[in-house]
Amino acid sequence: MIIDCGCGGKGRGDVNLDLYMYHSPDTIQYIDVKKIRNFINCSITNLPIRDNVGDVTCYHTIEHILNVNDSIIEMRRVSNNKVIIVVPNNPVNNEYGRHLYSWSKSSLKAYLKCFFNDVDVQINTLKFIEIVYHYIKFIPVFFIRRRLYQAISRLIGLELIAICKVSKLKGHGLMGCR
Repeated sequence: MIIDCGCGGKGRGDVNLDLYMYHSPDTIQYIDVKKIRNFINCSITNLPIRDNVGDVTCYHTIEHILNVNDSIIEMRRVSNNKVIIVVPNNPVNNEYGRHLYSWSKSSLKAYLKCFFNDVDVQINTLKFIEIVYHYIKFIPVFFIRRRLYQAISRLIGLELIAICKVSKLKGHGLMGCR
């Protein structure tokens, strides 16, 4: 079973969850909950699902949540195998007005290692963009290189994909980070 946390208008899972607030000032898109299979209106920080149910996916959600720790703990609790988290690849905080958090590849991995023993973070992009970035890193001035990378990231929407393997040996809270 796949549980999609923060599904928005695109329920990808067998069970799809989102905190649907009709038309609040923060609503980015209209969600027609009648068209989403097995939709549950709930907060990602308090999932109404029993422990160890299935794989969990979370696409472009945690950067919008005030208490990310509680949401990660909840996703780990309901997962029986892995949690897949996708976020924008933007190490610049508040680059987009609605994002409360932002991560680079290394910072996302370090953060998720507080909750999972096994974390793999990859940049989801086309191969030619990876080649372009390879050459950008040889630009000698760090500020110019960072700005160019951010511009490419915004232009094509690079994202980070974290695949976190769930180990039930450590309980449900933070594992090593405080």
